[in-house]
Amino acid sequence: MSFVLPSETMSHRMDVEGETVRRQAIADVMLHPVLLSPMGAAVDEVTTLPERGVTSLKFFMSFPSFEAFAGQFLLAMRAAGQAGSMTMIHCEDLATIECCSTLIGRKAHHHLADFAETRPVLAELTAIQRAIAMCELTGAPTYIVHISSARALAACAAARARGLPLFVETRPLYLHLTRACYDRDDGALFVAQPPLRDAPDREALWRGLADGTIDTMGSDHAPWTQAMKMSQHLDLWNMRPGVAELETMLPLLLTEGVLGGRISLERFVAVTATNAARLFGLYPRKGTIAAGSDADLVIWDTHEPRPLRASAMHSRAGYTVYEGQATRASVHTTIRRGEIVFENGQVVGRPGTGTVLARGKTQPLPRR
Repeated sequence: MSFVLPSETMSHRMDVEGETVRRQAIADVMLHPVLLSPMGAAVDEVTTLPERGVTSLKFFMSFPSFEAFAGQFLLAMRAAGQAGSMTMIHCEDLATIECCSTLIGRKAHHHLADFAETRPVLAELTAIQRAIAMCELTGAPTYIVHISSARALAACAAARARGLPLFVETRPLYLHLTRACYDRDDGALFVAQPPLRDAPDREALWRGLADGTIDTMGSDHAPWTQAMKMSQHLDLWNMRPGVAELETMLPLLLTEGVLGGRISLERFVAVTATNAARLFGLYPRKGTIAAGSDADLVIWDTHEPRPLRASAMHSRAGYTVYEGQATRASVHTTIRRGEIVFENGQVVGRPGTGTVLARGKTQPLPRR
């Protein structure tokens, strides 16, 4: 996810990020630009990005620039759809957030537990309903990132039933944790946008993964350190959102989802590999095991239960919000394009062997 500054073009930002990948990456990487200022030149550039293999862009409804330039964002979304690209949208309504934050701020005392009330389910639902209308108006393939609540998911399911090209992602935090975490002394570690929700929302998301209402899992990896998340300089209105999830997402999903009987192994593969490859123009190079496809494989060990420990993580974040949680699935070997890059707990791939993936047009998902 590459934030494009107002002073630069999306192509320039892709070049800068691509150079970093070529120096450092072990994994294969796809880049998508974040559109902050959709003025005329940026809208025009959206139509040329597919020529360089970039077939997605993202914007945030929670940013002030969205409300200021909503019409231009619609034009950019329409242009992306006509060019065969996916538009990814972070759905939280800024007006609702500002209203709720002001009301919380008027309380004599406020605590971290109030954080979820500054960005309530209605903020997500309002934005998602607007995103659905934008999808219908433009006809553009639309991807809702990290959905968190039952009501938002139901709105997406209803829109899809009307035939809209709408796709839904969730992330691990909403499957494994609830807003009760904000009552803890270290509750700031669990802050995310949208916030953690209640147990019924968590159960609705698990059902959505099983029945196909949710299409993909994304880590939304944000490796703030513990000191950065817990800084005394932060308050309810200036938190550092997100946690390091890259290393824990798949073991937890395989443990609680497949081995726990919530989803099938086929759904696990679909939501973590095949569907994303289709939606982001990488299938059948990625997302399947077939002649001519990249030999990207993971060998799992599902025999020995292991607790998740920060001391065993490879991330520089230095902590995990799942400390001590038992998993029955751990990665034994990871193979990227036929080459072993991770084995027996060690990264053995060489930096610079990963590549920026050129992508094709968004491909529809087979529906059950």
